[in-house]
Amino acid sequence: MTSSLAWTSANTSTTPASSIPKADARQGQADAMGASLDIVISSDMGKGGAMVNGQPALDDGMGAQVWAVMDDGAMESAGVIGQEPHDDVWMPLPGGTASVLVTEEVAVGAAQPTGAVLANVTL
Repeated sequence: MTSSLAWTSANTSTTPASSIPKADARQGQADAMGASLDIVISSDMGKGGAMVNGQPALDDGMGAQVWAVMDDGAMESAGVIGQEPHDDVWMPLPGGTASVLVTEEVAVGAAQPTGAVLANVTL
C-alpha cells in the first residue's frame, strides 16, 4: 500500500504578500558606562521607550541623560539614569525618535546635551 501526502496552503487570501504593511518597530541597544538600554520605537503607535538595567559608573553627582533625537535634529530629554541600580525601568520615548543619545550630565539633568557622549544609537 502506497500513501502520498500533498501539502496545500491554508492561506486562501488574494492579497499579495508584498502589499501587507510591515511592522514599523525600530529597535536598538546601548551600553552607557554600565547602564544598558533596550530601545523600541513605533511611529504608528506614536510612542516607544527604553528598558533600562544596571547602573552607570560615573563620578559622584553625575548621571546618564537620555535624549530623544528627531529626524529634524530637535532633541528632548527622556530623563536621567542615576547611579543607583536599575532593574527593568521603563523610560518613555516619543514615536518620532530617530536616534537616542546618552550623555554624561549633572544628576539633576541639563536643558541640552553638553557632556561626554556615552552612547549614540540610530534606530
